[in-house]
Amino acid sequence: MPGEGSTEQPLTIRPILFKEGPKAFMLSPASCDKAAKESLEAFTPLALGGWYRQTQFPPAINQSYYYSNPTSRISLSGSGSDIGSKTQISLHFLAQTIEQQNVSSMVDVPSGDANWQFGDYRVDSVRYAGLDLMHGLVDLNTQRFAHHSNKRFAAWDVAECPLPKLLDDGATRPHAADLVNMRDLVQHLSLERGLQALTHAVQYGAPLLLATTHAGNATNVDVADGDYYANDLLAPPFSLPAPLKCANRSAETGSRFPGAHKLDCLWRFDQVGRDEWLAATSIHAGEAQ
Repeated sequence: MPGEGSTEQPLTIRPILFKEGPKAFMLSPASCDKAAKESLEAFTPLALGGWYRQTQFPPAINQSYYYSNPTSRISLSGSGSDIGSKTQISLHFLAQTIEQQNVSSMVDVPSGDANWQFGDYRVDSVRYAGLDLMHGLVDLNTQRFAHHSNKRFAAWDVAECPLPKLLDDGATRPHAADLVNMRDLVQHLSLERGLQALTHAVQYGAPLLLATTHAGNATNVDVADGDYYANDLLAPPFSLPAPLKCANRSAETGSRFPGAHKLDCLWRFDQVGRDEWLAATSIHAGEAQ
């Protein structure tokens, strides 16, 4: 697992406090009150400059870092979130989805350090709830976007807690966001926790789900949280229906999984489809344990 056995210490976050402005919405609930201990232990050494990349960052980091290197800035969350070839396909696909599907709000999990997501005005403009297991990244993002009325961040274990609804300013009832973005999540979790996370995403009630899967030589195998496998969301135990469309990220797959093609895919769920998938998934739940 990347970072295992490393003696490196997490980077120091040196805050620059932007003036906090009013927010256009709240999260309901506002927080996830539990997180799996094993997952925290697995991901903590990798966060805030882990993934064997600390030498590429200054010893202390603050929000000013994210105004540098707009075409090639590397991410605290790993190379898969670096600006450039690793994210440009995902950014275009996400922005295109927002425009074509009239998305006005989204939940992004994991949000990581939000290094690449707001490189397109269409993503930057929606009401955005960024969730991540790592409190340090959430704190950094909260400070960085304190003056953005349309963005909130919260520490969240999506495998343990249902996703939060959005309570718009002046409204009395919270609602599901239009889109759940689960880019590069399931393949870093055990099968059981990956299925729990996906179940929470479908149960949430958003009409649109965007998630990472693989085609070709892809097999769902059990791994420890923090590791990686070429997941196939169309195969058991996940068994999602055929997606509406996909963006091919095969160039990112690398040599670890030859013949596996990484895809970002978009699904649409109505209540009937949601109920059918949840019923079918309960049959396969034992396969993930």
